[in-house]
Amino acid sequence: MPHPIYAFGYTGRQLDAVVDNIVAADAVLVDIRFTPRSRVPTWNRKALETRLGERYRWAGDTLGNRLYKSDTIEIVDLAAGLDLIAEISEQHPVALMCVCASPVGCHRETIVTALAGSGRQVSDELLS
Repeated sequence: MPHPIYAFGYTGRQLDAVVDNIVAADAVLVDIRFTPRSRVPTWNRKALETRLGERYRWAGDTLGNRLYKSDTIEIVDLAAGLDLIAEISEQHPVALMCVCASPVGCHRETIVTALAGSGRQVSDELLS
């Protein structure tokens, strides 16, 4: 049976709290940013890889919004990204992460809607 899926934006969150929750849940953080960089260095890909090791996975090459600099959402390869989430969730809970504090207007909402369409529920409980 697949493990739960969570989704969150890191804006306004403390990295230590997020890492603690990921580790406590035995989850994998799946970074869905097209470009895994931040103005806040602790949220950069290298920093997250260092902190989380195998619990971090960048998936912007499939689940990123290639038009992130505009108001248009175009997921790179949604089908492949959903397959990746399904694969990871067979072994671990999945925490989908992007920058946006709210899912409204964020590509995260598109991904969550696609997951719901395939029968998967997504929550933000893990990181509340």
